[in-house]
Amino acid sequence: MMQKETSFQDMFLDFFEIYRIVHATVASHLQRYGLNEKTLSILLMLTRQKTGMAPSRLAKGLNLTKGAVSTMVESLAHAGFVERQPNRFDRRTVTIQLTEKGRSYISTILSSVPKLRAEILSQLKPEQQRGLLEKSILGIQNP
Repeated sequence: MMQKETSFQDMFLDFFEIYRIVHATVASHLQRYGLNEKTLSILLMLTRQKTGMAPSRLAKGLNLTKGAVSTMVESLAHAGFVERQPNRFDRRTVTIQLTEKGRSYISTILSSVPKLRAEILSQLKPEQQRGLLEKSILGIQNP
């Protein structure tokens, strides 16, 4: 039983190490684009909605307050990535939509994912790459 506990402890330590590496590398990568995880999430959510989204839906989808989303939308609008449009059905509310500049920016960021993936993998031990990430979203079995 002790050996099983030790292997689980080792597994958790590996998970924590991988998480730390992935989180720090992704944060650094996004910072190069002037984004963070949440602002990128807003842009990605908007790419799926041709007619835009209400700030309240963005807040709910990201598990954030409306105020936090409003602040992030303001910075994204200032950068020219999103725009606020009056809601066609309820003029008291607005809809947040990607601009063409925002769509282009997302394409640029998404095209950098293979480089990000390689950067993450280069920091992992070979056994971490093989054992823990083979079936992850990094998909190393299908480069």
